[in-house]
Amino acid sequence: MMILASSGYLVLVAVLGFSAAVKLRHPLAFAAAIEGYRILPRSLASPAALAIAMAEAGCAVLLAMPWTRLAGLAVTGGLVGAFLAAMSLALARGQRIGCGCF
Repeated sequence: MMILASSGYLVLVAVLGFSAAVKLRHPLAFAAAIEGYRILPRSLASPAALAIAMAEAGCAVLLAMPWTRLAGLAVTGGLVGAFLAAMSLALARGQRIGCGCF
């Protein structure tokens, strides 16, 4: 059971780390994806893109270390909840946009 749990954390670390790396490598593309949701003013899209990418990278680091995994899970849960809320709002508005995940 311990191996399965550790594998789950490693998958989250890989997904969050990869997602953060892509967003940090292409910040303007991610900022444009954020603008497409029409939740934030345009002037906040770039700072939000950087903050989200850094939060994802931070979650990956927290989840990678056994003694910080609980904090990592809490922050990751908050991020996933925010992503779900943004995507749900876009769908409710009838928007057909990419998620901006990677």
